Amino acid sequence: PAAEKLDDIKLDPNAADFSPYFDHRMFYTDILGNAAVADLLGRLIDNKESEAIGLAFSGLDARHQPSDGFEFRFYRGPDSKGWYTEDFGGEDYTVLDIHLDVRPIRIAGPLYEHRMATEETRRDATAAETTEQTE
Repeated sequence: PAAEKLDDIKLDPNAADFSPYFDHRMFYTDILGNAAVADLLGRLIDNKESEAIGLAFSGLDARHQPSDGFEFRFYRGPDSKGWYTEDFGGEDYTVLDIHLDVRPIRIAGPLYEHRMATEETRRDATAAETTEQTE
């Protein structure tokens, strides 16, 4: 790490006095997106949670049908450590020895549906039932 980080906060998740800044589970739906991995690594080394999950898949394909993708499981080990500083004007982490497992997955598509379309379909079905009952 840079000298500025060595002089600042050392993060050792395996130390008895470890007091992490973050305390939430992490799940990234676009792990290959801009800066997603860098964000995840900083949050993981400074978190009470010891692992994070990220997915990579084609949203365009999964919008309409099942789609193949990958699960990225990042996790700390006994050798994981990091350093933190604000000396450069932001929140800057150096992270060492985060482990990664990558597995193929299947996204069960369609990934989502529009609520308005569903509500309109439901409303039309209710109106049709009402019309049938009054005839």
